[in-house]
Amino acid sequence: MIRKVIKIILVLLWMVMIFLLSNEEAVKSSKKSDGLIIKSVELFTGKSLSDQEKEKVLITYQANEARNLVESLVKEILKKKAVPTIKFIDPEISNL
Repeated sequence: MIRKVIKIILVLLWMVMIFLLSNEEAVKSSKKSDGLIIKSVELFTGKSLSDQEKEKVLITYQANEARNLVESLVKEILKKKAVPTIKFIDPEISNL
Protein backbone atom coordinates (compact mmCIF):
# COMPACT_ATOMS: atom_id res chain seq x y z
CA MET A 1 0.00 0.00 0.00
CA ILE A 2 2.79 2.41 0.93
CA ARG A 3 4.60 1.65 -2.35
CA LYS A 4 1.47 2.49 -4.31
CA VAL A 5 1.10 5.83 -2.50
CA ILE A 6 4.76 6.66 -3.13
CA LYS A 7 4.39 5.85 -6.83
CA ILE A 8 1.31 8.06 -7.09
CA ILE A 9 3.11 10.94 -5.37
CA LEU A 10 6.10 10.56 -7.69
CA VAL A 11 3.85 10.57 -10.76
CA LEU A 12 2.05 13.69 -9.53
CA LEU A 13 5.35 15.44 -8.85
CA TRP A 14 6.57 14.52 -12.33
CA MET A 15 3.37 15.90 -13.88
CA VAL A 16 3.77 19.17 -11.97
CA MET A 17 7.38 19.42 -13.11
CA ILE A 18 6.43 18.88 -16.75
CA PHE A 19 3.72 21.51 -16.45
CA LEU A 20 6.10 24.05 -14.90
CA LEU A 21 8.76 23.48 -17.56
CA SER A 22 6.26 23.63 -20.42
CA ASN A 23 5.36 27.21 -19.46
CA GLU A 24 8.94 28.36 -20.13
CA GLU A 25 10.58 29.27 -23.43
CA ALA A 26 12.23 26.25 -25.07
CA VAL A 27 15.85 27.22 -24.34
CA LYS A 28 15.12 28.27 -20.77
CA SER A 29 13.07 25.13 -20.14
CA SER A 30 15.79 22.92 -21.60
CA LYS A 31 18.45 24.48 -19.38
CA LYS A 32 16.26 24.03 -16.30
CA SER A 33 15.47 20.42 -17.09
CA ASP A 34 19.15 19.67 -17.80
CA GLY A 35 20.07 21.18 -14.45
CA LEU A 36 17.34 19.19 -12.73
CA ILE A 37 18.52 15.95 -14.30
CA ILE A 38 22.13 16.62 -13.30
CA LYS A 39 21.16 17.45 -9.72
CA SER A 40 18.93 14.38 -9.50
CA VAL A 41 21.68 12.08 -10.74
CA GLU A 42 24.17 13.63 -8.33
CA LEU A 43 21.70 13.27 -5.46
CA PHE A 44 20.89 9.61 -6.12
CA THR A 45 24.41 8.47 -7.02
CA GLY A 46 26.31 10.59 -4.53
CA LYS A 47 28.80 11.53 -7.25
CA SER A 48 29.42 14.85 -8.90
CA LEU A 49 29.05 14.71 -12.66
CA SER A 50 31.89 17.20 -13.00
CA ASP A 51 34.19 14.53 -11.53
CA GLN A 52 33.28 12.08 -14.29
CA GLU A 53 35.50 11.53 -17.30
CA LYS A 54 34.69 13.52 -20.41
CA GLU A 55 31.83 12.28 -22.53
CA LYS A 56 32.89 10.39 -25.63
CA VAL A 57 30.97 10.88 -28.87
CA LEU A 58 31.27 8.56 -31.88
CA ILE A 59 30.41 9.93 -35.32
CA THR A 60 30.19 7.36 -38.12
CA TYR A 61 29.68 8.43 -41.73
CA GLN A 62 30.30 7.02 -45.18
CA ALA A 63 29.74 9.81 -47.71
CA ASN A 64 32.38 12.44 -48.43
CA GLU A 65 29.53 14.91 -48.92
CA ALA A 66 28.92 14.75 -45.14
CA ARG A 67 32.45 15.95 -44.33
CA ASN A 68 31.40 19.58 -43.70
CA LEU A 69 28.59 18.45 -41.42
CA VAL A 70 30.99 16.20 -39.50
CA GLU A 71 33.44 19.10 -39.11
CA SER A 72 30.67 21.27 -37.66
CA LEU A 73 29.64 18.50 -35.29
CA VAL A 74 33.21 18.01 -34.09
CA LYS A 75 33.55 21.75 -33.38
CA GLU A 76 30.35 21.72 -31.33
CA ILE A 77 31.42 18.59 -29.46
CA LEU A 78 34.76 20.18 -28.60
CA LYS A 79 32.97 23.32 -27.34
CA LYS A 80 31.09 21.07 -24.91
CA LYS A 81 34.48 19.67 -23.77
CA ALA A 82 33.61 16.18 -24.95
CA VAL A 83 35.87 13.82 -26.88
CA PRO A 84 34.85 13.18 -30.51
CA THR A 85 35.83 10.02 -32.40
CA ILE A 86 35.22 9.97 -36.14
CA LYS A 87 34.79 6.77 -38.11
CA PHE A 88 34.67 7.06 -41.91
CA ILE A 89 33.42 3.99 -43.75
CA ASP A 90 34.48 3.75 -47.39
CA PRO A 91 31.98 1.42 -49.10
CA GLU A 92 34.42 0.59 -51.91
CA ILE A 93 37.07 -0.62 -49.47
CA SER A 94 34.56 -2.25 -47.12
CA ASN A 95 33.21 -4.43 -49.94
CA LEU A 96 36.63 -5.87 -50.88
